Amino acid sequence: MLPRGPHRAARVTRVRRSHRLLNRAVHAALRWVDRAGEVVPGTALADRFGSFGEGSCIDFPPATLLNVSSIHVGRDVLVGRQATLAAGYGVGDPGVPDRALVIGDGCVLGARITITAHQYVELRTLVRLELRPRVHATSRCGRGTSNNFTGGCCGAAARSTGIATL
Repeated sequence: MLPRGPHRAARVTRVRRSHRLLNRAVHAALRWVDRAGEVVPGTALADRFGSFGEGSCIDFPPATLLNVSSIHVGRDVLVGRQATLAAGYGVGDPGVPDRALVIGDGCVLGARITITAHQYVELRTLVRLELRPRVHATSRCGRGTSNNFTGGCCGAAARSTGIATL
């Protein structure tokens, strides 16, 4: 329980100098890990993608990156942390197409977004997807198209949940 009264702020902010130094070190280490763990052009993981455009970044930590050789990322794409990009039905799926998931230039995919391309999903240039509760885009639930989507339910999910597209 926090102290009450005029001395509350003074009691809450009193932290030992050693604790402050340790706190700074831990947060500096976390910032370093975040930066070092990003998937950017030239990293070993980016080289495993079908293509990975200049200026693109997948923030650390990603949730799942499945069958990345069938995922193509355009230039200047930003994918937030805990995002899932998946191609096919499972690890090493022999039936996954070479271009199952294509993310166009300038797309922004927010944190915790899920895109599953069982057959083919294309996010064209400058698509912006933001997470809404329990929403994901997939190519499995039928065919359809929207302004900047080609594939399964991407367009329907975007319209029904208010996901913004530019």
